[in-house]
Amino acid sequence: MVRPRKREPINTDYQLFGEKIQSLRQAHKLTQVQLSKELGISKTTLADYELGLIRIPLSAIKMFAEYFNVSIDELIGLQLPNNENDTRKCNQKWLNEFESNSFTDDEINELINYGKYILSKRKK
Repeated sequence: MVRPRKREPINTDYQLFGEKIQSLRQAHKLTQVQLSKELGISKTTLADYELGLIRIPLSAIKMFAEYFNVSIDELIGLQLPNNENDTRKCNQKWLNEFESNSFTDDEINELINYGKYILSKRKK
């Protein structure tokens, strides 16, 4: 009897990407089956991506970024420089989201409560 070889992640970059995809999927309360159907890929492929077992084509990275509405930089763990200009761009992005009324009333309340929580941590 031949035992199957244990599959290992290709490298830490693929493993980290997979963990990010898994985290986003779980945050959206999706199973692997549900997400794989949404994206038109097999559950096995999705599972292998999440475990970092196979190489991820650029088209798949783009697909995940678009589906979860995150940047490719965020998906692949690229840390952008944290400077005043980046902070202004981020603040402007959030302001635009609020002004476009893309948030529901419940989401706005959640954001306000989270903002209060963050500010309360500063005071400690």
